[in-house]
Parts: sequence; C-alpha cells; structure tokens
Amino acid sequence: MTGGRTLFVAATVAAACIFAAAALLPGRTVITAYPNDLFIFLDGAWRIASGQVPNRDFHTALGPLAFGLPAAAFALAGHFGAVMPGTTALSLLILLPPLLHVAGSRLSTVIALPFALFLIAVTAMPINLGEKTTALSYAMFYNRTGWALYALLLVMHVVPRRPTAPLADAAAAAFLTLVMLYTKATYGIFALGFLGFQCLLREGRPWALPALAISAAAAGVIELFWGGTAAHWADLAQAAAVSGTPNVTRVTLGLLRHVPDFVFTALVLAPALRRGPKAADIAFFAYCAASGFWIFQQNAQPWGLLGLHAAAAVATEGLLRRFPATDRAAKGAPLLLLGMLLPTVVQGTLAAGAHARAALSDETPAVPLPRFDDVRVQFRKGEDTEFLALYLATLADGGRSLASVTPRPERVMVLDFSNPFSAGLGLPPPAGDYAWLHWKRNIDARHAPTAEALFGGVAHVMVPKRGINGEPLAELYGAAIARDFETLRDTEFWTLHRRRSDAPPPADDDKGRTDSTPRNRDALPRRREGVVPDRYLHRRPSRMSLRYVTHGDAGRSRWGSRTSWR
Repeated sequence: MTGGRTLFVAATVAAACIFAAAALLPGRTVITAYPNDLFIFLDGAWRIASGQVPNRDFHTALGPLAFGLPAAAFALAGHFGAVMPGTTALSLLILLPPLLHVAGSRLSTVIALPFALFLIAVTAMPINLGEKTTALSYAMFYNRTGWALYALLLVMHVVPRRPTAPLADAAAAAFLTLVMLYTKATYGIFALGFLGFQCLLREGRPWALPALAISAAAAGVIELFWGGTAAHWADLAQAAAVSGTPNVTRVTLGLLRHVPDFVFTALVLAPALRRGPKAADIAFFAYCAASGFWIFQQNAQPWGLLGLHAAAAVATEGLLRRFPATDRAAKGAPLLLLGMLLPTVVQGTLAAGAHARAALSDETPAVPLPRFDDVRVQFRKGEDTEFLALYLATLADGGRSLASVTPRPERVMVLDFSNPFSAGLGLPPPAGDYAWLHWKRNIDARHAPTAEALFGGVAHVMVPKRGINGEPLAELYGAAIARDFETLRDTEFWTLHRRRSDAPPPADDDKGRTDSTPRNRDALPRRREGVVPDRYLHRRPSRMSLRYVTHGDAGRSRWGSRTSWR
C-alpha cells in the first residue's frame, strides 16, 4: 500500500468514526425542526420491533431499509433516543467499505480524500441538505444516504488507476445499487440506468454486467423473504400519481439554486471537453446532471444536486491523468473541486457538532411521551417556536387521553401526518395503514385507500383538531369513522374514537397485510417539568393550526416536505 493510499484509508476511516461517535455517544436525539418526520421512523422502528414488515403490514413509498436501519438501531440500543444516531452510524458503516474500494482504486489521493470526506459529511449530517446547521431534525436521512451512495457509484465511470478484480468492482456496484433500491427506489432506478450505460462501454462492461446479474439475483432472494415488492411498487405509483411530476416552478427554482454548482462543474469540465472529448464522457456528464436533477426534484431539500459533484470529481481525475502536472488546467482543477466539496464538509461538521452539544445538555426538554425521554427538543431564540411548542402540546394532550383509557388501547391510528403514539406509549401498532399521510404529497381525494382498507387493522382512531393534514383527511374519511367508530374521548386537541362493537372487527396480523389491498385512488402528567418551556406556551394562540404551510419561494413546508417521495 502506497503512502497516499495509506493516508486515504486512515483519514477516511477516522472521519467516519468521528462522525459516528459524535452521533452515538450522547445517547440522545435532538431536534429543532420537522418533528413529524422524525416520528415516521421512530414509529417504523417500533412497527418492525412489533413484528410488522414494511409494505406487507403498512404502506410506504420508501424501501424496507429506510425503516430497517432505524429498527436495527432500536434493537441494538433498546431506546428511541439512539434510533436516529444509530441509523447514522449504520449508514456510515454501509458506505465505508465501497467508499474505500471505489474511491481508493479510481481517484488520486488529492481527489479521493476530500471526496470521501464530502460523502461522509453528507451521510452523517443531522440536517437537510442546504438548510442551516441549527435546523436539527434527522428528517429525510435516506435522501442523504442515497445521494452519497449514488455519487460514489457514478465515480465508477473512471477506469481504475491500478488493475482491480472485475468481480470486486461488480460486488461493490451491486451492493450500492441494492442499498439504494431498498432504501428509496428513485436512486436505485437511476443506479440501474448507470449500470446499463456502463454495459455499453468496453471499460465498464467487465464489472457492470456481473453487477446487474448480482443485483437481479439478490432482488429475487430478497423477495422470497420480504414478499413486498408488488405492494411497494403500488405505493410508489400512488405517490407518483399524487405529486411525482416536477412542475415549471420547481424546475426553475432548482436550477437557480444550483447556479454556483453548475459554474464550478463547467469550469472543471471545460478543459477536459476542449482537449479531445470522448463521446462516452460527454454522455456520462449529461447523465450525472440529468439524473441528479431529477432526483433532486423528487426530494424535500432546498439544495443538493450531488450528481454534479460526482461529475466534477471524474473530470478532475481525467485531467490529472491526461495532462502533465505543469498544465494549468490540471493544476487548478483539484482546487475547483475542493471549492465545491468543502462547504458541505464544513456544514456537516458544524451540524454534527451542534447536535452533539445539544444532546449532551440537560436543558433540552423531552418530547412529552413516556418512551421518548431521550428524544429532546431545542427551542432556539429568534426562530419560530410557537408551532413546535404547540405540536408538542398536542402530543402531551393525546398521550394523556390514551393513557386514561381502560383497557389499554391498541392499534391506534393517527389520522394525520405521522403517528407518534404507538411508539411513544408502547402500544401495539395498527396494521394496513400508512407510515405517513401527507396531503397532496402521497394522498389526495382521488388517490387514496378505501376506508375499509385503511381502517381494517385499526381499533382506535385519533383525529386531530389542530393537525398538520387533519382537516382534509377528516373530510375524506369522516363518514366512515362516524359509521364504524364511536367517540371515546374529546380533548382540547384530539377526538379519540373506538371501533363500535357492531362494526367489522379489526383485521388480525395476517388479514391486515396489505399485499393485495384494493385501491381506488403509562399515564402522563398534565405538565411534566421541562416538557415544553412555559415561555413558549403562555401566549399559545387559541385558534392556531398546525396544518401544512408552504414557505413561498422556498417550496417547502414548515413541517413536511415538498413531495410524496420525500
């Protein structure tokens, strides 16, 4: 192993360990934004711990790994505060082996090291790409993982600097592709397209063809155990029908937000293309930009088109190989690439540090549900805290309502964005419902499950009075709830319904499975010390609603995401 290779491996492993330790050691999760997104995955981890299987027992347009990783972290740690930090550590563990192989064999150390640090920071940062470092959330972690894996796969367009075993390359490519497919299909589809493109090239065919074969064989084996592929694609189709097509406004804003990235990439590509461009390279760069932009349009993030960063890394490596060290373009390209990568590395480092500091502090109040004691909320001065405080107040109220029911309630569905109560109170989860319900993102009046399918595995329904998506969902399903359920509790924020004795019983675990679901389209105190600071509640508006609100040109909601694909 050469000195440069040793430095790359040591620095990459050290960086991954530092980011993982920063997430894991405090043993807590801290959020300042997007609490409803966090509860999607805490609920998903609890569902799997309770024996449910994604797409068989509950609907989701995300792949099973998007819930399997949080479930694995929950199984290892045993408490919900470590679920998302543990998911971060597991994501880094998934990324590290192919990163060492692909970047180490194909890129010069001066490119491989900053590119590796960039992908590690993207994977580990507890914020949305492009948002400020204090917007702690772990929301949409799968998008950051998908971006890192996809950018790394694109780098395999580069011919290795030294001979490598085609089977090792094929295994790395297949592994990256499969993780993307079973985390979020958008990334996996474009990964398969990239492998198909490589099969057309003499240099890529020896590893790309076996990679496709390995991926197909592995998908077949996975389906034997999972059995949820058909239901998964049906959920994807519904999400796409609701909001999967980019519109002119989103496309325009996306282009404008990435002008600096396009400029940096063009500055790197120009010398390479001017001096004897290859048709395969031109096609590759176009694929990086087009596929990356399409993925970005399906994501809930204000910035982050990582296909451009991969293209710039490949172009920089090509310049270093083709031209002497004295060539001005070859000398300047690594600096331009560093200018693209370094801001995100700094952003990820600052965000990880902010989360670690907040998690180590005892001043952050806990989410007011008994099993979420290690899930904390930080109220930051100068930011809009009223919505966050009110949202937590609704959780405290809902938790008290459910805790007062005898016998203990089970299969409680929340007719709103996400369900924090099953995991937060340790209740048996419902079956046949959705991991989240985001109005006009993955459900609307024309594309929705029937009431019989949605409530078939449900014994109790919590209907919010001031929810995020509660009003349109209540309009859609209100008649069915009135027909099959009776009102059990009515509080300031919630109406709790119980299935009528003469209504069809909730489905058992087998009947509640959703493979063939038809489609037509412990008690809580009133105010626990430190739950929600009084200074954020004493002016609580009596009519404030938590419904979905769009932030103008930003194109993202206060609580949720822009698209159903999330």
